[in-house]
Amino acid sequence: MNIINELNNLDSLLEIKEEAEEKYTKKKEYNELTKIKNEFTKYENNYYKRCDRLIKEMKNKSQTMKIYNIKMHQNILQMDIFAQNLFLPKAKSIEKEIGVRINSHIITKLNDYNLINNKLEDIYKQKIEYELLYRASEDGAFGKIFKKKCSNTKKTLIIVESKNNKKFGGFTEAVWNNSNNNYEDKNAFCFSIDKNKIYTIKNYGSAIFCKKDSGPIFCDIFGIKNKFVSEGGYSSNLEIESEKYEGITENYELAGEEFFKIKELEAFKIRIILEE
Repeated sequence: MNIINELNNLDSLLEIKEEAEEKYTKKKEYNELTKIKNEFTKYENNYYKRCDRLIKEMKNKSQTMKIYNIKMHQNILQMDIFAQNLFLPKAKSIEKEIGVRINSHIITKLNDYNLINNKLEDIYKQKIEYELLYRASEDGAFGKIFKKKCSNTKKTLIIVESKNNKKFGGFTEAVWNNSNNNYEDKNAFCFSIDKNKIYTIKNYGSAIFCKKDSGPIFCDIFGIKNKFVSEGGYSSNLEIESEKYEGITENYELAGEEFFKIKELEAFKIRIILEE
């Protein structure tokens, strides 16, 4: 294990911790804060064990870094779970309109569901059902967890909700892995719920890019980095996006901005229901 990299990863949580505490101090939501803290208390022992292991490893390898540089991270470690539940809160109640047949916290309106479902049924000429593979607010807001949950799964639908309340995503038949390769997919498409638009891929030779430990990357239109909370995602401008997809008319059309923060991200496996 590279201890320096481990410490750098832990350092990134400090900023999240401070932002979280400031938010709750301002809003004085003490009851909710206590509830969230209780949720990750059960992980505390594992985190301390992790720190102890790093300390022992540092001693064994005679690292020059002082032991207190790890000790100071023991409280920060807990903020992993804290941040996920604070900035990507679990939905307490999701009201779906009649006819919405997807277990999504983002897609709850029939028109939004039909936009995606009609496109998939047009591709496969069959009825579609959706199996939830991954939800950031429940499974962990990290690309490496997304990859683990969706590894080598064909036909996945990705749905994103950003902090600026944009809802968008994409579909691919290609698999998500850590190969650092591009993958071809002539049936790939992206969509914008806000604009009620489907974007059909033109240059499908590199539909997705599987970067190690990253979130989903739909080439030349949007991508999600490893740390969803602190790093977020990015999108491309009009010139780049319009070369890859049909129907693009604005800069950063799906996400609304070049760099965006993640509110929620879901991944679904698409199943084709064969008619008897």
